[in-house]
Amino acid sequence: MKMAEKTVQVHPNEADAYLILGQAYLSVNDKTKAQQNFLKANALDNSNYNLWLKIIELDNDQKIN
Repeated sequence: MKMAEKTVQVHPNEADAYLILGQAYLSVNDKTKAQQNFLKANALDNSNYNLWLKIIELDNDQKIN
């Protein structure tokens, strides 16, 4: 997690940095923080369809639970 957080600190304007951090949070099942970081990544670059898929899946998962 620390390396993913460091990536965001070093590259705060890069969508991939937030995507990496979102994936790290998802790997420890913190879906709220994962979603927040995926949304930040999407705000910086909304052309990544895999990212859109992650956002939609998490949104649907949160509506079910």
